[in-house]
Amino acid sequence: MGEDRQVEVVILEVDRLMLRTLEMEGLLCFQCPQVEDLSLPEPGFASCRIRARDLEPLVDDPRSGLMAAFRQGCIVGYAVYGRPALYRNLDALRFEFDDDALLVGALYANDDALRDNVDVDLLIAVMGFAAARDYETVQVLCRTGGQGVEARAEMVGASGFELTETVDGLCLAEIAVKDWDEADGQ
Repeated sequence: MGEDRQVEVVILEVDRLMLRTLEMEGLLCFQCPQVEDLSLPEPGFASCRIRARDLEPLVDDPRSGLMAAFRQGCIVGYAVYGRPALYRNLDALRFEFDDDALLVGALYANDDALRDNVDVDLLIAVMGFAAARDYETVQVLCRTGGQGVEARAEMVGASGFELTETVDGLCLAEIAVKDWDEADGQ
């Protein structure tokens, strides 16, 4: 009985109904600065600034979406991804975004989930989404500094993405879906 059994993580695509349910239950703790209304005053818990209405354009668009990783009914990670046109704050960044690419605006896993590579699992799921929707390119906006949940660039780079130079603590990573598929098949 002293076994340390790991509880399974389930990754689900979030639809509009699930999004509203998560918000009503106080579980909508996604943070995507490329979608959020940055003009809102800073609340006490900064990681819960986003509202369901901010994510609805991505959830409603068939070529965009949101995936959440759940463990024992709690969100332990998420990915926010979509067509660049659906992100309202991209013009504030000094990167060249491909209008035809799938852009991952947020990729997150909490510390426990990071140890279980949930961020990698989410990235794999997003790449499957991109391939199924005939995207040729995936771009990921990454934080480059810090440790743990802040440092996405290292994991994304190790996954085969080409990274740009760092600008204001961020970089843009890019890979052709066919290159990902070829590396995955070897």
